[in-house]
Amino acid sequence: MTPTRSGAASSDEPGRKPRARKLAIATEPLGSLLQGDDLAGPGGSECRSCRGTLLTQLRMVLGDGTPVVFVSCHQCEERSWFALDGTGDELTREDVLERSAKR
Repeated sequence: MTPTRSGAASSDEPGRKPRARKLAIATEPLGSLLQGDDLAGPGGSECRSCRGTLLTQLRMVLGDGTPVVFVSCHQCEERSWFALDGTGDELTREDVLERSAKR
């Protein structure tokens, strides 16, 4: 297509009108770092240090295959990792680094 003087697009083929683009509509609601199905899961729904309630929670899998949730507080910037293996135990930074190391 090439622009015309009026700014409208015209087809490179004579007699053909340009097709209008359809808007993409999401069929499912988009996810959010702040909202999710399991905000009160491991790590709870408030920061253990400052009791702030604005938390980012990310589910991830560490290098050794351990499923965890990373929780970060927007107020005090406290960060924690919790195992999703059924216990919900908090992992130390060293645990996370060791489990994430390439082998």
